[in-house]
Amino acid sequence: MTEPARVWEATHAEYHGDKNRISHSSKELFLQSRALYFYHIVLANPRTVTRDMYLGILLHILVLEPDLFWRTYYQIPHSIDGRTKAGKQALLDLANENQGRVGVKERDVTKVLLWHDALYANPEIRALLEMDGPVEQSVIWTDEETGLPLKCRRDKVVPELNLILDIKTCQYA
Repeated sequence: MTEPARVWEATHAEYHGDKNRISHSSKELFLQSRALYFYHIVLANPRTVTRDMYLGILLHILVLEPDLFWRTYYQIPHSIDGRTKAGKQALLDLANENQGRVGVKERDVTKVLLWHDALYANPEIRALLEMDGPVEQSVIWTDEETGLPLKCRRDKVVPELNLILDIKTCQYA
C-alpha cells in the first residue's frame, strides 16, 4: 500500500535525522557511491559541511527566515584576531554575550547579506519571496512504482501561484 504525499511538520534537524526516507541528496549520494551512502546514511556518520554548503545554509535562513537568522547567529567582527591572547578573550566574551547562538565571521555575514540584497533587488524575485506561503516545508510519501519511502524539503511554497521556490547558490553566475 502506498502512502499519499502529506506535509510533515519537521524541524531541519528532524528532517535530516530521518534515515528511513530517501531524499534527493541521499539518492544522489547512493548513485555516486554505494560505500559513501552506507557510511553516511546507513551508519549515520555526518557528512562534512563544506564552506560552500555552509554559506548556502546561511543564505537560506537569511532569505527565508530572517528572524531565525539573527536569533541563531551573531557576527564575529573581522577586527578580532583570534590568534592573540586579547583576541581569544574577545572571542570568548562575544560567545558568552551570545550564548545559544553561533558565531559567524563578518566576511561570511557580509557575503550572504550581499546575496540577499541581490535577490531582493530583483522586483520579480522580491515579489515571490514576499508572497504568503510556508517555508522549509517537508513532504513525505511512498512512491507508487517502487514502494520506496521518500521525502523532500521545499524552500518556499507560493500557493497562490501553485509554485515552489528553490534557492540555490553557485560559485560563478
